[in-house]
Amino acid sequence: MTPLVLLVTSAFLHALWNALLKKANRAYDSSQNVFGTLVVATSMATFFCLGLGLLREVTWTASLTFSIVGAGICEGGYVIFLGRAMERLPYSMAYTLMRGLAMILVWTISTLVLRESFVLQTALGVAIVLLGLVWVGGGFRSFLKFKTKFLPTYFCAVFIAGYHLCYGEALKQGVPELVLFSAALWIALILMATLDRRLRGQMSAEILVRRWRFFIGTGILCAASFVIFLKGLSESAAGYAFTIRNSSVLFAQILGLFLGERAGLWAWLGALAVFLGALLLPHA
Repeated sequence: MTPLVLLVTSAFLHALWNALLKKANRAYDSSQNVFGTLVVATSMATFFCLGLGLLREVTWTASLTFSIVGAGICEGGYVIFLGRAMERLPYSMAYTLMRGLAMILVWTISTLVLRESFVLQTALGVAIVLLGLVWVGGGFRSFLKFKTKFLPTYFCAVFIAGYHLCYGEALKQGVPELVLFSAALWIALILMATLDRRLRGQMSAEILVRRWRFFIGTGILCAASFVIFLKGLSESAAGYAFTIRNSSVLFAQILGLFLGERAGLWAWLGALAVFLGALLLPHA
């Protein structure tokens, strides 16, 4: 499959498992939902890594270790704040804001630090994405006004940008996608279990067993979305891969309807602008 097909498929699967997470939050604690999903996703990835002997293909260097640890730390921050972001905002708004803002951060860092090309077409695409985010956020006054309920979403955006860039650097060194995913997610799980105060004392083996159907379903979707994304990322430039993957904001708007959300016209136009702006960004 081409990188474009891989990245769009990953985008849909990612939006889907996040939508299922939002739905489950109505009945269960969000930290439990995220942690249980990641336990299944990480275990599956590790099983296949060991079964296929992928670890033997890795040449461990200081740079690779640094990239994986960086990705794991950013993944940990992302999953800790993900449930909180979904609690405080409608699913489609939280998803679009966190992915769109992260997209802006990735392109800024990719251009200034990693020296990826930034031509007029790129600038136009980024500008349209930013305009879309303003519309989704409720207009210029609302978007610029500080609101504490938006904080978890903003934190998610920073961590998403961070793990994407770390993944990109690690993949340049030829590490298999499954190895990279499982290694980073083990670090994220440890961080979540250690730092997420709401999770400590609540998550147990009994909960994992009792809700195994939900965790297996979301775990498979989570693992598939990340591994397919990393495959597409390995064949693309960091900015392009991240941008196409975040066309998932349009999927999020559609899935929001199934959750009973009724986004206004400006929210739909904003999500469409983020999607169209992403398409304008050139393949680099």
